Amino acid sequence: MLAERISAWRVPLALLGAALCFAAGITLPIMHVSRLILFSRPISILDGVQILLSDNDWVTATIIVVFSIALPVAKIGTLFLCWIRLQQGAQVSARFLSIIDQLGRWAMLDVLVVALVIVLLKTGSFTDATIAPAIYPFLAAIFLTAFSSRAVLRRARA
Repeated sequence: MLAERISAWRVPLALLGAALCFAAGITLPIMHVSRLILFSRPISILDGVQILLSDNDWVTATIIVVFSIALPVAKIGTLFLCWIRLQQGAQVSARFLSIIDQLGRWAMLDVLVVALVIVLLKTGSFTDATIAPAIYPFLAAIFLTAFSSRAVLRRARA
């Protein structure tokens, strides 16, 4: 009985942790960019979107907003609602949850974008970039969401 109660709280706690880590991951600096020795600037994912928009790079800004902000928020919210429905005894389509799980894999797009930007900046003559600590909560959010997704899918199939 106690094990079931503890188990029932794992997914909501993981999703809460994912939401908090995700918020930190997109608002805290994810990289530091320096130009020569004089200029150094920390950049978060939200800062990157603002920079892209100010440079009129709407396509790249939209891609980052959709895949790095909107999809993860939608996935965390949807998983939480599905978990609540399952706890109330309602049915949730395992196929729907599988689609949600597949879409969540695109959340790694941000990590790829950061890696590419750092490689590009390091190849420049006067610029350098390093990963900042926000990469860790962002990655934690991805892993916590993946754990929750699998747990919800297993519960739906049971």
